[in-house]
Amino acid sequence: MLKRTSLLGFILLTQAGGLFGQASPYGTGSIFNQVLGDLQDNSVIFESNTGLGNNGFFPDPSSILPTATFDVYVPASYDGSEPYGLITYISSTNDGGIKPEWIPVLESHKLIWVAGDNLGNSQQLDIRLGNAWAAVYRMKELFNIDTSRIYTSGQSGGARMAQTLAYIYPEWIKGTVPICGSAYPTEVAQDYETQDPDGHYEVIFDFYQSEIDYIKGFNQRYGIMTSFNDYREGDIMNIYYNGFEQNGFEGKFLETAGNHCATTTQHFRDAINFVEHPEVMIQKDDFTNVQPETGTDYFKAGATVSGGLCVLDADPATSDSSAYLKTTSGFKWNNPYGTILSANTGWTGSAGNDPIRLGCWEYSSDSAYCINNGFNQTGEGKGLVVALFRTASTTHAAIIASKAGITDTLFSGQFSDWDGSTPLRVKWHLWDAEWRVEFDKHFASSAAMNAQIRLLDDHRAVRIRWSEMNGNTGYWTASDWANGAYFMASTQKSDSSNANVSLDNLEIRSGNDSVFIDPVAEVSIVQDEHSLVATPGFASYHWSLNGQPVAEGPDNILQNIAEGTYTVVAENNWSCSTGSNSVIISFAGLKDFQNGIFSAYPNPVSGSLTIKPSDELPHAYRLYSVSGTLLHEGTFETLTVLPVQHLVKGTYLLRIDEGEAKLIVKE
Repeated sequence: MLKRTSLLGFILLTQAGGLFGQASPYGTGSIFNQVLGDLQDNSVIFESNTGLGNNGFFPDPSSILPTATFDVYVPASYDGSEPYGLITYISSTNDGGIKPEWIPVLESHKLIWVAGDNLGNSQQLDIRLGNAWAAVYRMKELFNIDTSRIYTSGQSGGARMAQTLAYIYPEWIKGTVPICGSAYPTEVAQDYETQDPDGHYEVIFDFYQSEIDYIKGFNQRYGIMTSFNDYREGDIMNIYYNGFEQNGFEGKFLETAGNHCATTTQHFRDAINFVEHPEVMIQKDDFTNVQPETGTDYFKAGATVSGGLCVLDADPATSDSSAYLKTTSGFKWNNPYGTILSANTGWTGSAGNDPIRLGCWEYSSDSAYCINNGFNQTGEGKGLVVALFRTASTTHAAIIASKAGITDTLFSGQFSDWDGSTPLRVKWHLWDAEWRVEFDKHFASSAAMNAQIRLLDDHRAVRIRWSEMNGNTGYWTASDWANGAYFMASTQKSDSSNANVSLDNLEIRSGNDSVFIDPVAEVSIVQDEHSLVATPGFASYHWSLNGQPVAEGPDNILQNIAEGTYTVVAENNWSCSTGSNSVIISFAGLKDFQNGIFSAYPNPVSGSLTIKPSDELPHAYRLYSVSGTLLHEGTFETLTVLPVQHLVKGTYLLRIDEGEAKLIVKE
């Protein structure tokens, strides 16, 4: 590895477009051993903020381009009328030719390919990197290039070069799709080393932490391709798990059958789709607040959110011992781009074996959505479930698919290094070709439904391809999941243990075709003297005083109320529930407001002041500060609600008509 002096300062980069409307000077298809010609505009050359690149480390483009030859692939549809993406490729051999399996993807995704000749592993790395980058400068002059879609790629040792080039120029390079090789900006732990232990194969240049933070700021994406029998697979796993995952880089680890550098069209398509994912953050919640940071709220039962945790605490003493939380933000995963879903989960208690289920369920209708499906794994609806269990001495995971009343356990395993007392991170990469489930702990033993569903060599990631999981050509039909999906975390208490289930750091990132589920109508409470009135129209109401249940049933009116804080949970005919606002009841000073003409309550007041006349004649009211400033005025004939939550704590004066002013205390 190399260390060098960093170039200080920030570079303001203007990326000039190509010659719009210009057709390819070489025609379309494969072009071999092509000299691209000298660079016409030297202003595009800039120094890298990392202290490498075109500031003396790379050869000057003018010394490369007049004589160097390149292999180029131009899709048949390219005519210069619209910008195409660009891939600059570095091979491990001296042949820069394109992989034939990848040509259909270049065509469908409108990507131009350029690869330098004579840039194999025996060549100096500054020459390999400099040639690949000089080609980008020149291709932007020759073609109409979309500068937001410039990628690097390479094979084996060339893949390491390609990914390093992306770190050197994050200002230009959106992402990289290396095959059978990878690189990281600094050393990582060697947990999965398969060759040359502790050799730090992953490092080409050892970047400073400030430079790594700078690179991360551009949100590059890395679709890393390898194969099951690739002797470098372990090195790439080190980079993925101990580099990307631990430090917040956006990576995807993609395997196919075969030896070193084996690949397929689908393999490459999945990598390109990942780096081009039209990502939208659907749900982001660290559960420090009642409302999530991103996304809508949840429907929940037996679940509380506070202090960085969502706790599912089913009560076995009741007739319903289930607890769940499910999103009202929906998403679509059954497409080439898919969805990335991750969460931490575990048990907050030290005893018990209540199951934890993290489920992705089809959103087919409101009624199906609101039913508490999936708790017993009986196959209601279409679902994908990661289930976690524990006994007195072991912890286990099962991966389950449900369809048409049939439940398939695709995978089961026993953990070697997780006892359930600390959170387990579970991450899903879910798209139309594959479901990959990654755990941040390892399995000691496992079983799968068939040989194609496999626990990878890392002993922590399970790979499931729909076309292979049950021997058919596809598990889902074209109409399945068409309306989107939602996420649900659930448990079902089976004994009196204190092993509550916890959930935190939930993230769902989907494509831009996401669906948002409309939540049920909100419920609110208003006070009517010694009664509370909730929004009508729900099937049942569950009233609580100071957090303790006091009444339930179909009546939306609670009479003979006492002092304290009231809430209500209303449920519709589909078993969807929604919580209300809190109402604080205090009768202090209420007698001072009953004068035969009107009454006003509550006092002290926190949210809204209700004014109720004893007749149906028009009356005028005015609200003053104690200094005499008029704050609010109006008229009323029937009950009216005056919002005062915007007022600071203190004493105010309320005057009805021209009568005596009464004192109002704002809590």
